[in-house]
Amino acid sequence: MKRDHQRLVWLWLAGVVVVGGMALPVRLPWSGDRLWEVLQDWLHFPGAAILYWVCLAGVAGCGLHGGGPSRIVGCFGAVGVLLVSVELVQPLLGRTADVGDLVEGALGALFACGAAAYQRRRRKAVWGGLLVVIVALSLVPVGVVAVDRVLMHRGFPLLAGFEWAGELGRWDVNGGQLRRIRRHATEGEWAGEFSVFGGNPYPGVFLSDMERNWLGMRRLCADLWWSGADGAGLWLRVDDRASPVYGERFQKRLVLHHDLNRIAVPLEEIARTPSGRSLDLRCIHRMGLFLEGARSGMKLTVDNIRLEGVP
Repeated sequence: MKRDHQRLVWLWLAGVVVVGGMALPVRLPWSGDRLWEVLQDWLHFPGAAILYWVCLAGVAGCGLHGGGPSRIVGCFGAVGVLLVSVELVQPLLGRTADVGDLVEGALGALFACGAAAYQRRRRKAVWGGLLVVIVALSLVPVGVVAVDRVLMHRGFPLLAGFEWAGELGRWDVNGGQLRRIRRHATEGEWAGEFSVFGGNPYPGVFLSDMERNWLGMRRLCADLWWSGADGAGLWLRVDDRASPVYGERFQKRLVLHHDLNRIAVPLEEIARTPSGRSLDLRCIHRMGLFLEGARSGMKLTVDNIRLEGVP
């Protein structure tokens, strides 16, 4: 009896830690790396499973597999309500609500629910198979990013070719939408089309997950198709650190012409900042393209963004 009480106390403490970790802004050393961030999001899966076991232990007298089907389903519903509540509270605490986190949490609660049912049913092979499927589904986002990392390394010095859907996750988008299309592709069969929405004076796309060591290359090249009239302004920006001030980053205005534009900017030029400091080409943080004064509905197609000129 005393052991059951201690176990329940530890479960409740674990539940408090899990809820705090889900709701409060947590900045870890690897925050900002796409692969580590998707692994951090996956922690909602075991976290929700723990919350389910806390709930089940509370209603079943400390037993992790006690209670009938109604208790099992009831605990799943209670955890679901808690997960939704956490996502609603997150913006008030400095965090961003994310449907993906909610899905991971739901899968975690479903896994724990299935594990409880697994211990009560005779068809353990069927329930065991369902549990494996649930775990596999929870790991799909991690797998997509992991595969994209492999393709990214293998494709270098190509930075962006849009040949598979997972590549879209490398980009941050401001003031518009980025999608894959088959039109205007200059490398492979696919290109990326950025459609401008209204309300942002400098809509654009920023490549934040890429090969960061550009040392030894000679120029940055890209193929761009512009739907607007001649003379539109396009800014190329390259950072070697997070959120640098204007004088500490490379930024250059380019002029777009209607139809196809092929750009090539020497890395020797990119390495020079307005302050006189040289960019560290061994650890490029982000590369962006953003439009000047573009109207809603305008489209910029980007493809074959690459580094050229290995000595």
